[in-house]
Amino acid sequence: MALEIYANVGANLSIGWEESEQEIIRIFFEKKVFAVLKNRAVHDSSFTSKRCSANECLNYAKTLMQIRHRNRVVQCRTVELNTKVHDEAKQIWGDIVANITCHDNFILPVYTYNILPGQLHIWQKVPRGSFPLEHEKTTVVDLAKFIATASHFPHSKERYESNSWIMCANAAMQRLEHNASLKNLAPDLHTLIATLSNMLYLLDTLPAVLTHLDLAGQNIFVDRDAGTLTRVIDFEEARTEAFGINIFTLYENHIGSMDNGHWSPYDMPAGEEYPGLSVSKVLTKAFWDALWANTAPGLERNTFEEAVGIALRVGIINRYFVRGMLDDIDLEKRVHAVSLDYAREILLHLRDTE
Repeated sequence: MALEIYANVGANLSIGWEESEQEIIRIFFEKKVFAVLKNRAVHDSSFTSKRCSANECLNYAKTLMQIRHRNRVVQCRTVELNTKVHDEAKQIWGDIVANITCHDNFILPVYTYNILPGQLHIWQKVPRGSFPLEHEKTTVVDLAKFIATASHFPHSKERYESNSWIMCANAAMQRLEHNASLKNLAPDLHTLIATLSNMLYLLDTLPAVLTHLDLAGQNIFVDRDAGTLTRVIDFEEARTEAFGINIFTLYENHIGSMDNGHWSPYDMPAGEEYPGLSVSKVLTKAFWDALWANTAPGLERNTFEEAVGIALRVGIINRYFVRGMLDDIDLEKRVHAVSLDYAREILLHLRDTE
């Protein structure tokens, strides 16, 4: 959890919060920050403060910007960043990963980032009636290249953590196979998962790579006009996984859209340039062609395509089921109902289009 302050040195940092952000900020400081500082005081007798306010963060940010950090993003966090992971990401992806500076003379961990070029993908309007196909095609091609780049930096599989998605896959699938509510509510999905369980051995053939697990629209910046990928943020949750396990975000956010608790593909016609094809088919082909054109030598499409497809599906399962739905699904809980719909709609789309 973090509070980010985007401002120039001349900005009045003490005012200007949007009303919609007030409650988030209040919870951040009154609950999350308070709990962290209280715990710190318990374990460190020399540390006595249990509070830190938004104004204190804002004033410290202003001081940083006045001294030497003009036009930077200042981030106040409840916990320290895993800078080791960030440094590794920087080695792999270069300038697409933001530069970070740590500041250790404040009550909370504070970091400054360079202001990123482009705009968050999630802020872009994607109307179905006039879909910006070439713009979005450029984005998905660049995402494919981003994901493929990791294959050039393989790790030993000993780096898999015990809670990694690949290490938990077998156990998760077994629990879902025995999930009576899943079998009753979505028998087609239950059958698909049972079939998938028999293919998990293919994950062992894939390289272990540093993986950004949430390439959603709030974590990628794109050029407003061209659609090129300019930056990727939030690497603190990145870890070693089987190559391809994070491709699910392509389907969530680019091949289709999530509206009113349902996912659906962009199935409108792609236009005269692509006769007979839908937008989702054009984007899907562009992504996979670019991915396989940029993977490391030895990771060829004709040999590893099926394995990467399994990794994609494991990513979807983990995305929607591992937090409280492996053994029972309760449709009275909105998060269960929505997660089940998202997983079912995306997985069945994959089944029906491949």
